[in-house]
Amino acid sequence: MVKSTVATYSILNLFYVPIISLFIYLELPVEPMAILAILLAIDFSTGVLKVFILKGSLRSYRAIAGFLTKGSILFLVLSLAFMAKGINLDFKLYLEVFISVLIISETYSIFGNVYSCITKEEIEEFDAVAMVIKKVRRGIEKMLLVNRDEL
Repeated sequence: MVKSTVATYSILNLFYVPIISLFIYLELPVEPMAILAILLAIDFSTGVLKVFILKGSLRSYRAIAGFLTKGSILFLVLSLAFMAKGINLDFKLYLEVFISVLIISETYSIFGNVYSCITKEEIEEFDAVAMVIKKVRRGIEKMLLVNRDEL
């Protein structure tokens, strides 16, 4: 048992240093990113619990799709940070706001999942993440069009 714990910590440490280095390079706030990752995991877990309570079973392909969707949210933040770094834009405040809105959205989703578990009824959930992603995409498009007109 002790050997597996040491091995687990060793593997986690292998990922810790490169990830923190990447966050520093991209000027991403480490603590809010960690909080977002934790909330994504909690939202996934409460979503799975909600499916078990409301429907009685979970299909593996839906669970995998949900997991990949939650992971892609982190990749969106990284993609935005890489874009800003690549075209030399100061996006620090913009990234912080984007991450904050995602944190609020995930918390909202967790509350919705727990509420559904308690009441045992499906509630229509406002998809704040989709709205945020759409607004960010529009903002990037506008920024690129303005910069293109300047060339």
